[in-house]
Amino acid sequence: MKRKTILLFGILAIFSTFSIYSAQAHNPDPLPPHGGKIYQTEKYFLEMVSNPGGIRLYILNRHLKPLSPGEMEGTLLLKFPDGSQKISDLTKEGDYFKATLPSNPNHGFIAIATVRVNGKKQVGRFAF
Repeated sequence: MKRKTILLFGILAIFSTFSIYSAQAHNPDPLPPHGGKIYQTEKYFLEMVSNPGGIRLYILNRHLKPLSPGEMEGTLLLKFPDGSQKISDLTKEGDYFKATLPSNPNHGFIAIATVRVNGKKQVGRFAF
């Protein structure tokens, strides 16, 4: 009886191990649907896309589908290598927020987005 119990627990342990590794293999880090950078908050994903026209910020659900900004509000803090900073309100456009970049820097800056979603503050930090 003891051998059967030990054997059963051994088989369950092996099966559990394979299940965990299998789940991890099928759920890798999410790929940004708009080609930007992803930051995960407690309930949402924030995706930031930087291009010569400025910055776009998408608020994504757990299935990486964009939420409509609707009643959301947001601000963007940009920190540049020379120590200068720019704070601006995020403007709603379609299913994302947008902001302009001064002098269109392609890299070397930090962007910190703060958005209120359903009354709760969501903060994402992105390095470009």
